Amino acid sequence: MTVRYGPIPQRVVAISDSQIDVTSPEASVPDAVTVSISLNGQQFIRDKTLHYRDQENTFTYYQDLLINDFSPKSGPISGKTKLTVHGLGLKQFFKGSANNEAPHIWMRFRDAFTNQLVGGEATEAFDVKQEEFSWRTPVAETDSKAILEFSFNKKDWQTIVP
Repeated sequence: MTVRYGPIPQRVVAISDSQIDVTSPEASVPDAVTVSISLNGQQFIRDKTLHYRDQENTFTYYQDLLINDFSPKSGPISGKTKLTVHGLGLKQFFKGSANNEAPHIWMRFRDAFTNQLVGGEATEAFDVKQEEFSWRTPVAETDSKAILEFSFNKKDWQTIVP
């Protein structure tokens, strides 16, 4: 079995009846590529939609964000405080996607001492602009200290350090 990211073949790390594990290759620019699978190394699956990449077989590379700051630095334990994150390159568009939208930015808090999630699941940022976006804080325990994290895919998380 062979898996390709665009034209680049990758080695399969693990395989089961319902899942194939592969590590994505490095990319030099943010963009979306078609992920193709072949059982014989020659005939690969193709996109079903002409002129756009199909979501189910598209992998999107994104540019690292440059975060400068966020505010406010504290809020009530009841949550729902509008937190604004400031930086550069926050709204990234990719050619070739069917909807031509910027990727979703997911946010969450982790407790600084226990490393547990604060307020449950990650939630999506809103009002994404080129140099800032907003997010509503979750409910938290009294006197908790939290670490702010973001992700484009809810799997790879990056800490925001002001």
